[in-house]
Amino acid sequence: MKTPGLLGLAALVLVLAGCAPGTPTGPTAEPDPTASVTPEPSAPSAVVLSLDGITVQDEAGTTLQSSTFDDPDATLALLGSLLGSTPTPTEYPEFGSRTYEWPGVLFGVASEEFSWFRSEAADLGGVPLQTTDGIHLGSTRAEVSALSPFDLEYDMDGDGTSDLLGLEHETVPGTMSLSFPGQPGTAFVEVQLVGDSVSVLRSPSNDYSDV
Repeated sequence: MKTPGLLGLAALVLVLAGCAPGTPTGPTAEPDPTASVTPEPSAPSAVVLSLDGITVQDEAGTTLQSSTFDDPDATLALLGSLLGSTPTPTEYPEFGSRTYEWPGVLFGVASEEFSWFRSEAADLGGVPLQTTDGIHLGSTRAEVSALSPFDLEYDMDGDGTSDLLGLEHETVPGTMSLSFPGQPGTAFVEVQLVGDSVSVLRSPSNDYSDV
């Protein structure tokens, strides 16, 4: 009997190897539909000044940051974050008050539960400043008047028209108006005008004290 030659055995091995199944691979990983994606933080698009405080909003009107004037520390921190720094205060020991000043912006603390804000700047750290009603520096007298403001009848430049108007005005029981004797006082967001253009925003303001 003849035995197969070495070349024949080698060829048989190669044929069998070619018929062998390949090495199995694992299943392709599918993305996890429950995996959370961290959204990009919204950019601030407006600083809104109201009678009660300051709110930073994005383009959709969503609140990003806020503080109230009865919490001076929180309001100061908010302003510092917007304006990039917190200046050294000017102290008024005789009144127990202090002010913080940035270019065009003034923040006053009358007590640990009362503060106020005043701005001649159109924006805070590049974020436009406006009232709840959308009034901003440069708004016209007609735009303010359309909101039925409280009129203090104070003509600062002698042109025959009032230059001090109030938005979000509220009567404050137990007070006496300095502008209209015999009437209760009023609190409001103060709008100052030069000519027919808004030049200053301040809140809170009122006509029954000199704070």
